[in-house]
Amino acid sequence: MKFKSILLLIFSALIAIIAIQNAQAIEVKFLLWKFSASQILVILGSFGLGLLGGILISMIRDGKNNSKDSD
Repeated sequence: MKFKSILLLIFSALIAIIAIQNAQAIEVKFLLWKFSASQILVILGSFGLGLLGGILISMIRDGKNNSKDSD
């Protein structure tokens, strides 16, 4: 339990440092859209979308493998 607490504390400190260093606003342009957001939000959003995409791809791949096994 103590190891998990220390690991969580280190992880939280790293996220806080990254957030402080990337707090400035940036302009994001995507196709016809343009908006301004904090750089850390763009970084975390990109990470989250990539994570979600990876999970979806692995779920699709696992589903195809399971359907082949049942044949």
